[in-house]
Amino acid sequence: MNKDDSQRFYRELGDRIRQHRERAVPGMTQEELGLRVRLSRTSIVNIEKGRQHLAAHQVYIFAAALKVRPEALLPSHAEDGSFVAGKLPADVDKAIKKWAEKLG
Repeated sequence: MNKDDSQRFYRELGDRIRQHRERAVPGMTQEELGLRVRLSRTSIVNIEKGRQHLAAHQVYIFAAALKVRPEALLPSHAEDGSFVAGKLPADVDKAIKKWAEKLG
C-alpha cells in the first residue's frame, strides 16, 4: 500500500467511525465516544479525519463501543488499490458490496 492508499485508508476508517458514532446512539458526541474508548475528544476528531492512526487492537475497542463488528469499520480494499466498496454505507447489501469490489 503506497502513501496515498494509506492516507485514503485512514480517512475511510475515520469516516466509518464517525458514521457509526452518529448512528450508534443518537446524538453520541465525540467526547462520549472518547470516554468509551479511553481517548480524548481531540484524538477522536483526529481519528475521524484520518489524521491519527489506530492500532489493530483499537479497531476492536471502537467496534465494541459502537456496537458493530470490527469489519464494519474497515474500508474494503480492491487489489488495484481502489476503495470503491469502502465508500458504500456500512449497511449496504453484501451482494452490492461484492459487485463494487469487482469494479475496483
